[in-house]
Amino acid sequence: MPDIELSRTTGRSGPSTPQIACTKQMPELLGDPPSWLLGSVCCALSVDLHPGPNHSGLSGNHPTSDLKALALRLQESLINVQAIESSGQLPTATVAGFETLLSEPDSEALAQLRLEELPDIITQLLCTQLLPSSAGRSVCVTLLGAALLQKCLRLSTPPSRSLQTAITHCVREHPGPMLEAVLVPLLQRQQMLRPQCDVIMHSIKSGMPGQLLPGLVAALSSNVSIAWTENTLDVLQAIVTAHPPLPQGLMEGLATSLEAFAGQFAASVRFIKLINCLCATYGDQALQHRTCLLHAVAQNRTFMAKSAAKRLRS
Repeated sequence: MPDIELSRTTGRSGPSTPQIACTKQMPELLGDPPSWLLGSVCCALSVDLHPGPNHSGLSGNHPTSDLKALALRLQESLINVQAIESSGQLPTATVAGFETLLSEPDSEALAQLRLEELPDIITQLLCTQLLPSSAGRSVCVTLLGAALLQKCLRLSTPPSRSLQTAITHCVREHPGPMLEAVLVPLLQRQQMLRPQCDVIMHSIKSGMPGQLLPGLVAALSSNVSIAWTENTLDVLQAIVTAHPPLPQGLMEGLATSLEAFAGQFAASVRFIKLINCLCATYGDQALQHRTCLLHAVAQNRTFMAKSAAKRLRS
């Protein structure tokens, strides 16, 4: 246990309030911390983690310097990954500190934590403990953008089981913020790599509501500067197979994009399979854009191109 000094400071008005000053570096956390540690984590903010009925303990604007001090404390509380993984949950003080940080609009303090560098098991616990179904949209978008998106952008291998668990939780509990903060930015990444494709595919298969999937189609068809890859085709195939409702404007945009990128995929069987799936799934709605789709198929040199063109003309 660190050495602790109890002191009293008196403001300009009101009674004196006790403060805790840590004179020794906070040790690594082992499970749920004792009461002295709750004060240690939040002493820079003077936030009451056990507020009374008339005090939320997490509201109000705090100076940037206080938020940065809290971010430093949170970094220290996450050092002992092995102990946190063993307990299966973040310490109570850490959760309370993050709730305070997420309640403020200061992104600099949150960036100071470098959440994308944390082990995947910590990312999983951050998502599951800090983003229950009752969490607000703003908090979700902020944390997902700072932690999950940045971690997914750095992936060079398929996501780990812990990261997949975090993704599944967020897709099921907060699909809208997940789409906005993580999936659309991943899809719009130039030259999207396979690991990022795997994240999006896992999200679709994990139960992303069908009514939100058109948002991914819109993200592609509305931005012609995005370079498509075979991974992009796989994502579109998964979306089309899920058969979400596509407004006519989106269908037109998708058909136009397929025509525009057809030359790039002249030797791609996946490209023809996507067009075949689109026509089979959406029928007459897709065939309203037969001209664009025929132009796309005409540029393909694979063995499936002739049969696809014949099907479009029939």
